[in-house]
Amino acid sequence: MTGNISFRFLSNPFLKAFFEKLRPSYKLPTEKHTMPKVLIPAEYVRVKKSVDDALKSSDFLSISSDGWTDVNDTPIINFIIHAPKPYLFSSIDTTGKAHSGDYICEKISEVFACKKKKRKIVFIRKLKKLGRQRLFLWSPITPQI
Repeated sequence: MTGNISFRFLSNPFLKAFFEKLRPSYKLPTEKHTMPKVLIPAEYVRVKKSVDDALKSSDFLSISSDGWTDVNDTPIINFIIHAPKPYLFSSIDTTGKAHSGDYICEKISEVFACKKKKRKIVFIRKLKKLGRQRLFLWSPITPQI
């Protein structure tokens, strides 16, 4: 479910009464079986296939990443592949890892290795923040994939 609504919402007696009046033949999915074991896995497979197809058919890919700390103080880095539409590729827990340039490049290379694209990659890395100005380093490489 979206909007941070718990699956327990499906057991709410008012929701059940609402759907019973709205359409008596409709059966709500169950919170313990239908949602987590049937509907969500099926949706995951459908969305993953759609994203994989879009990435395979794209002539060019680019990656962006961002890091932050979540509400549980877990450091996270996500990777988004643009083809040109953006797709969230992965989010990784980086507990105990330094967010160095080498580490980020290693993780970006792993993302490209997963997509098996043989083409030139340009890494753009923010080196310094100077007020409103930012200095970037561009380094073209040919991946060994």
